[in-house]
Amino acid sequence: GKSHSIGDHKGQVVVLVAWNSRGPSSAAYVDRLRSLAKRYAVKRGEKPRVVIYGLASNHFETAAGLKAARKRTKLPFPLLLDAGGAIAKRVKTFSTPTALVVDQKGVLRYRGAIDDDPQGKKNRRQQFLKDAVEAVLAGRDPSPNKTKVTGFRIRFK
Repeated sequence: GKSHSIGDHKGQVVVLVAWNSRGPSSAAYVDRLRSLAKRYAVKRGEKPRVVIYGLASNHFETAAGLKAARKRTKLPFPLLLDAGGAIAKRVKTFSTPTALVVDQKGVLRYRGAIDDDPQGKKNRRQQFLKDAVEAVLAGRDPSPNKTKVTGFRIRFK
């Protein structure tokens, strides 16, 4: 119901996760995304070092549908409606779930998979997104800074 801008988060790391409220590939990551959000949660009144948003760009997404998805999944971060997919197109993100990490100066530092376990079946995962966030917080370049995403293509109108 309100606008958000990466420019409002100077000095913070911003994580955008291209999200599909109906897709099984996004649903498979709900628990892992809740854990990531919990890792960077702060006490009330403190300024977070990391801000997370879901970005819903599929043509079928609606504000009401995202509100219901957030309630159903109990994701602790906003799911933003990208009507028409303008933001996804601008940042060249075409499948869900794709994670983007933007550093404290507004520079895109990581694009790719959340981890190497899209099915959620591995006991040990390579946690690309968490590792990228940690690297940026420490002032380092993420390595890798780009990974392949296994998921569903965003359907624009």
